[in-house]
Amino acid sequence: MIAALYARYSSDNQRAESIVAQMRASREYCRRKGYTIVKEYADEAFTGTNDARPAYRQMMKDAAIGLFEVVIFHKVDRNGRNEFDYYYNKRELAKHNVTVEYSGQAFDSTSPEGALMENQLVGLAAYYSRNLSREVKKGLKENVLAGKITGGKPAYGYDIDKNKKYVINEYEAAAVRYMFDRYAAGDSYTEILQEINGRGYRTRRGAEFGKPTLHDILNNRRYIGTCILGKNKPYPDGRRNSHREDHDEMIIVENGCPAIIDKELFEKVQERQRINKRRGASRTAKYNYLLSGLVYCGVCGAAMSGARNRTRRIEVREYYRCCKKANHGYEKCSNRLIHARSLEQFILGKLKQTLLNKLLLKRLVVMIQEKYEAIYVNSQTEVEQLKAEERKCTRALDRLYDIIEDGEIDEFDRARMKKLKDRIMGLRASMKELIENRGDLLPVDEVVKYIKLKFLPLLEAGGVKETKQILENFVKRIDVYVDRIVVCYRVALPVLIRAHHQSYTIEFTREYPRELVS
Repeated sequence: MIAALYARYSSDNQRAESIVAQMRASREYCRRKGYTIVKEYADEAFTGTNDARPAYRQMMKDAAIGLFEVVIFHKVDRNGRNEFDYYYNKRELAKHNVTVEYSGQAFDSTSPEGALMENQLVGLAAYYSRNLSREVKKGLKENVLAGKITGGKPAYGYDIDKNKKYVINEYEAAAVRYMFDRYAAGDSYTEILQEINGRGYRTRRGAEFGKPTLHDILNNRRYIGTCILGKNKPYPDGRRNSHREDHDEMIIVENGCPAIIDKELFEKVQERQRINKRRGASRTAKYNYLLSGLVYCGVCGAAMSGARNRTRRIEVREYYRCCKKANHGYEKCSNRLIHARSLEQFILGKLKQTLLNKLLLKRLVVMIQEKYEAIYVNSQTEVEQLKAEERKCTRALDRLYDIIEDGEIDEFDRARMKKLKDRIMGLRASMKELIENRGDLLPVDEVVKYIKLKFLPLLEAGGVKETKQILENFVKRIDVYVDRIVVCYRVALPVLIRAHHQSYTIEFTREYPRELVS
């Protein structure tokens, strides 16, 4: 049989030598069984509690294409420590006629007794992992109660001493105090960030402070000396959220570390956060920003997101604004807001002009069909290459048949025959798909008629869903500059080949003065 080997070690008190020992045992196992090893996989410092391991995922992909017939692990826990993942992946391997064997544990899972043994070993592997997790959490809890770090990097404003306890970094703490003081006094995020970044303060990664980082700092209870463990505990479906509400399984320790600010100042900041949140909600009635994800700032290249502001007449208006400017202030980007409704109506108006212009549509359809013709020529070349490879594989298979007639054949020859047969069948399937995908192009007038019948009603309907469908087919990107707007149109329409509806895309750009968008 053609075999693959897999080895793994976790980060818990194991080393790379563990991989070597596992592989040695599995190679000896294959030698005794007469297996031919085709590939070896190894994951270093990856947990077995899930299957999100690079080499393991590659092994599963290779199994799906028939690279081997059996995969050898040293023991069950090297395969996985989660019952669901273990049996799910074993079932996926079985779908591709790949069996699982263990070089360090002798049992036959095809027999009732072997299946029972396998179930017990899988359960023990899962128990070991979960029990270890529980014991680790006990240690983390003791660290929290003792005011020690529980892992990761300390929060901005703190360092860790030789006893693994938090100590204040006075240089960074000065920035933290300034943030709290100025926000409690009424300064905006933008004003605070301009001052902090202007003074040369930077995050631990060396980047300038932005609004998300400032928001996290202003809501972090560690700055009043409160240590928390377990806030980011996963939900039952595996999702995590560090901003979730307090829950029963959290451990909260007051005065667990030195405080940088007092509790009274922290509460002032929280009260202003709550007031601003209510104010924001009162004026954010739902507005569908139709161009969301398509609009970019031409000055700095950042995305532009939807925003709502009040005019001098106390009127709420919707805009697209540069995200970089919103997060870091005017100094980082000088671009202006652009009125959302005006930009959306301008773009949709241009699309309507295109759909109503029969001559322009004809030119676009011809361009798309020319692209299809070029692709078809390339596919013909690919078919010829596949035919040449098929002939080569057939000759190799014929030579093996000659060996069989002479009575000289071993396990390796049989494995090679199977591989050649599978390759020939795969080549024939690829050629069939390429040949069948060739169809007769419909006349240009019929395609133009189809486009009008499909897209004009959507545009005239004016609904959010219909409008976004139009935009997906016709607009790739909109760059907004101070004085102009550059639109990259993407025409992604079916060529309408008889019996096949395939899409081929062309792109072109147009530039318009910004003043046209009132």
